[in-house]
Amino acid sequence: RVLARGPNDSERSELLALLDNQRGRLQDGELDAGKLAFGEQGSEPDLDDGNTVELAAWTAVSRVLLNLDEAITRE
Repeated sequence: RVLARGPNDSERSELLALLDNQRGRLQDGELDAGKLAFGEQGSEPDLDDGNTVELAAWTAVSRVLLNLDEAITRE
């Protein structure tokens, strides 16, 4: 939806690899899941399933998509 088109097979593979990589970095504590998912606020909101790592991993992927030149510049 960000790019007004679906990803091709290569792009889908890259995005899934990025998602897996970010999950690993978050689970290992290399990245702060709470800060990535919720910013600098004082405390994390209660999630129904409590999975802050998953939310943070998807937040990272979303940021990549939103920062693509194709998303920023409509030609």
